[in-house]
Amino acid sequence: LADVVVGAASSDTAGEQAGTAYLVLGTAGPADIQLSTGATAFSGESAGDAAGGAVAGVGDFNGDGFDDILVGAAGCDIAGENSGAVYLVFGATAIAGGSLSSADARLAGEAAGDLAGDSVSGAGDVNGDGFADLIIGAQRAYVVEDQSGAAYVVLGGPAVGDMSLADADARFAGVAGGDAAGNAVGGGGDINGDGFSDLLIGAPNAGKDTGAAYLILGIGE
Repeated sequence: LADVVVGAASSDTAGEQAGTAYLVLGTAGPADIQLSTGATAFSGESAGDAAGGAVAGVGDFNGDGFDDILVGAAGCDIAGENSGAVYLVFGATAIAGGSLSSADARLAGEAAGDLAGDSVSGAGDVNGDGFADLIIGAQRAYVVEDQSGAAYVVLGGPAVGDMSLADADARFAGVAGGDAAGNAVGGGGDINGDGFSDLLIGAPNAGKDTGAAYLILGIGE
């Protein structure tokens, strides 16, 4: 049965607007539930983290046979105020909730103000190695110019741990200042039929606010 992850970025469970993500397991029939009692909760580490502002199921990132989830916390201050972070929680037969400080991996934004994790998505298998990959947006990242934005790709595999997005497998930067590239990110499926998953990156302010979406084709190993 497919499961659902639900974000609540303004939740105060672990501090004012620390945020919470809830995992709701699939059932044989529809049933209304109260998230506070009927779901597994993952709370932001600190007040203001806004964990759950973006959430995604990402497929099997580490190859253990269980699908995994991503929880974005764009307000996290690990690398500076609002640098942002993304937490990876591995699927298992039984999953214990709690603080995201105990997540299986934390992927931290590069610098203050990046808002890394404001958008997150599974990317499919971009490089054809059999592991699901991730794409993470940081719409205010200063790479080309101020708030040009960036999107980061992290390739799946059996070994993963805490890291900075500066060490991601790929970084795609916005074209110009203010583009906000990475405001929205997603796996695009296999658009050109070559057997590799492709990527989509939104930049709503590109071209003097006309906006643009960029397609990145998967290229294999």
